[in-house]
Amino acid sequence: NFFLVVFYMLIFEDLFSLIIPLFKITDELIALSAILFFIYNLYKNKWKYHKNKMTLYLFLFVMITLIGNLRYNYQPILLAVLPDLFLSLKFWLALYIGMFLFSKLNFDIYGKNIGFHIKLVTNIFILLFIVDLIFGGIFPGAIRYGFKSTQLFYEAHSIFVAICIFLLSLLTLVKKHVRFADMYIFILIMFIISTMRSKAFGAIVVYFFLYYLIILSNKYLNKKYLSCLIIL
Repeated sequence: NFFLVVFYMLIFEDLFSLIIPLFKITDELIALSAILFFIYNLYKNKWKYHKNKMTLYLFLFVMITLIGNLRYNYQPILLAVLPDLFLSLKFWLALYIGMFLFSKLNFDIYGKNIGFHIKLVTNIFILLFIVDLIFGGIFPGAIRYGFKSTQLFYEAHSIFVAICIFLLSLLTLVKKHVRFADMYIFILIMFIISTMRSKAFGAIVVYFFLYYLIILSNKYLNKKYLSCLIIL
């Protein structure tokens, strides 16, 4: 249930924020909760810290940021340094929460249910796309390569791309439990391409590379394949 709440809050954050502006900071609140989960895990382990490389690197990043700014007073700590520090850490904090959420999920048990919600959201996107196509001008979008780019109700094309990639990745994970999974994978790929953004095209190339490597070839992302991924 917690996973589904986060799932819908992130996907419809832009839409919800039009009604309740507080929803605009949903991703910040999720990232911030990583700190609370970290403290909770420390408490569960009787305040014994089990070090790993990720937390070590993040700790060094925070210390270097703070020491440099305390030494040179380049910008105000409270108004600029700490907010920027948090924004720089937000991606990694979100990964921490993602690891927590996914470690509790059994895809064999919940795969079908997760697939249902992915298809529901994709069907909503299809309906909105068709309505915009028929009536025109409901949602913003620029003309690129002779076509109107798809943005729907999102603030920026890149946000819509990120949401579709999230749905695409999750659907790939639960694919064997979902009817018509291949059809919905194709639809999500078409939505990503329809944004007409270079980063979207690049994301699709990376997706196919990882799909072939991990799903079809059943291999791991070692240094050789990681080098190929970096080049892509």
